[in-house]
Amino acid sequence: MMIKHKKFKNGDKISIKKRFEEMQELQKPFIEKYHKPVLVHATPNTQLFKKILKEGKLKVPNIKNISIGHSYIERMLGIYPCIFLSLGFAYASSYNFKYSFIFDLDYLNETDYYKNSISYQAYKAVVQYWDKNNPEYLEKLASKNKMCREVIDKFYNIEYLGKKRVLFDFWKCEKETFDLINEYPKKKELLKLINKIVNEKYAKFPKSKRIAMKDCFDDAVPEIIVKHDISLLKDKLFLGFYIRGNIPKDIKSILLKKYGDKILFVGKKITSISELDD
Repeated sequence: MMIKHKKFKNGDKISIKKRFEEMQELQKPFIEKYHKPVLVHATPNTQLFKKILKEGKLKVPNIKNISIGHSYIERMLGIYPCIFLSLGFAYASSYNFKYSFIFDLDYLNETDYYKNSISYQAYKAVVQYWDKNNPEYLEKLASKNKMCREVIDKFYNIEYLGKKRVLFDFWKCEKETFDLINEYPKKKELLKLINKIVNEKYAKFPKSKRIAMKDCFDDAVPEIIVKHDISLLKDKLFLGFYIRGNIPKDIKSILLKKYGDKILFVGKKITSISELDD
């Protein structure tokens, strides 16, 4: 399970330009070797990574018995629970996630591909709708708490690519925004808007692959989801791992024992797990 928005503590400390530059550097060896980018699932959690290695499987999370504090839009649309993949190393470069699972781009045939983050695009569209039609709702959201006020102030005042009112850090106030959507008298209008975005952003394979080949050189951040468990031991499109920094001894032992035929990426060079020292 990829840990999502509320755990991303490093994102605000790194500029969008800096994130993009590192993503490009990380994917460069794969472009040179495979002539295409890779898909990545990432986690910062050592114990979770070790558990996945031992089981040999990425599992769609079971959310029936646990409290989930995010993915409100995805759950409403039936997208979540799922396994999230990124195009390239977005989570490693933006949030310093230590462990990444690397997949061949052709794994897109097993996924649903959205050309941008559904949550981000949906929430942004909603607040832009309110800004145009009911600005008092943005003030209502801002008055919820200090964080909501900061998010709305950024939306109004900070420019991105020469435009204001396009940056909305929904993950910092997701529950408050989602609750306000549900309270809105014209909620059906907002749902139409959200569903329109979902349909516009969706791309089916092989079209998704053609789009990905272009998006990987841009600052687009597609949302790529898998609705079934992934066998790391049997799936030939699972290539291997990117691990930032030192590899714990117990994890190294599991990798050598079970994944010796997979690649190991160390930031600039693609090697083999079998080349690791015991």
